[in-house]
Amino acid sequence: MRWLILLAALTLAGCSAFTNVSVSDLRDEKHHIASGSIPLTIEQIQQEMYDYSTNCRDIGRLSINPANKNEASFVRYMMGATTDSALLLIDLKQQGNVTEYQGYVYYGTWKRHLENDIKVMSGTATCD
Repeated sequence: MRWLILLAALTLAGCSAFTNVSVSDLRDEKHHIASGSIPLTIEQIQQEMYDYSTNCRDIGRLSINPANKNEASFVRYMMGATTDSALLLIDLKQQGNVTEYQGYVYYGTWKRHLENDIKVMSGTATCD
């Protein structure tokens, strides 16, 4: 029982140190791990994400920049934490019929999640 309490305390301590990672913090170059382009518009990317969420599992939604509909972002937050606890960020900028992306993760082990999210956005992901 003592070990369980100690493990829980250590887990919570590790999480509490993380709760202040904002989306702006993730945009730091040290967290940048991917860039590329998707041959779709942001509207088409939204549709791909909706289709995947309907047929497979919900992965979340894009946040469209209200001042510029050609810019959007996708953020994954730490489960059970505040919205200040971002783990993954994908910034999107549409140019014509192509959307450029920049991908950021807080933990390097999240690269796989970022790659899967890009596949979903591109319409090439399969249900996992």
